[in-house]
Amino acid sequence: MGSQIRALRLERAWSQEQLAEIAGLSVRTIQRLEQGQPASLETTKALAASFDVPASRFQPDKSEGEPAMSTADIATANPWSGFKHHLAVFVVVNGGLAALNLLNQPSHLWFVYPLAGWGLALVVKAIRLKTG
Repeated sequence: MGSQIRALRLERAWSQEQLAEIAGLSVRTIQRLEQGQPASLETTKALAASFDVPASRFQPDKSEGEPAMSTADIATANPWSGFKHHLAVFVVVNGGLAALNLLNQPSHLWFVYPLAGWGLALVVKAIRLKTG
């Protein structure tokens, strides 16, 4: 499991600190997991939601005595943690664009276009998460 977590983290170019923040875990927990220590069910769910993969991907083989995660358990993983990360990026990037626009061309407010497009996509994602 540790090598899978590390591979997924590096694939996304995340540091251990970033993964910990996104998953709502401590950096020490991420370090322990990457060293091969077992994860709790809640930790597995948080990682699966953060990487947007099924939690069963992190389950040990049946031969190791651990039961596989049920579909109901996978469905209860917290998808909002990934949304919160995207929302934070949205605020930072669009705040920077707005500042750049207002400092350089205050007569033409072009920053509203990416703000509106990205904002609409976030609203749709929030609605899907809420109703799904």
